[in-house]
Amino acid sequence: PKVYALTALEKNTLLKITAELNLSEELFKSVLLETALRIRQSENTVKAIKNTMSYLCKMLRNAASGQFNPYLVNQPTESTTNFATCLS
Repeated sequence: PKVYALTALEKNTLLKITAELNLSEELFKSVLLETALRIRQSENTVKAIKNTMSYLCKMLRNAASGQFNPYLVNQPTESTTNFATCLS
C-alpha cells in the first residue's frame, strides 16, 4: 500500500483547522486513523480517495459537527492495531 506523508504546510493546515474547530487531540487522532484506514481500504478500487488532504479536512469538519462515524477504527484488525501504534 502507498504511504501518504503530509508536507509541513499540510500539517500546519490540519493543526490550524483542528484548533479552529475546537477538536480534542483524541478526536483528531481518531479522525487521522479512520482516514488512513479508509484510504488504505479504497486503494485500487473505483472509489479510491484521490485528494487525501481534502478528504481529511472533510472528515475533520464532520467530526466537529458530530457526524464522524469511526466504523473502521472500531473493527479490531492487525492493520488497525499497527496504525494506532504508529499514531501514538
